[in-house]
Amino acid sequence: MFAGKLDYKKYPFFDRIMIQFIMWMTKGPTNSDAEIEYTNWDRVTAFGIRLKDL
Repeated sequence: MFAGKLDYKKYPFFDRIMIQFIMWMTKGPTNSDAEIEYTNWDRVTAFGIRLKDL
């Protein structure tokens, strides 16, 4: 499992409210202007290489 990008501005209203609620419950960022990249691209690359080598 890989984390992704959180960009509240790109979500429809209802989705944005639900994600903000979940983030509020888990003490995450709720600022509707937030654009946060959680993806660790080095781990994604390593996974791709391992998958290729199967």
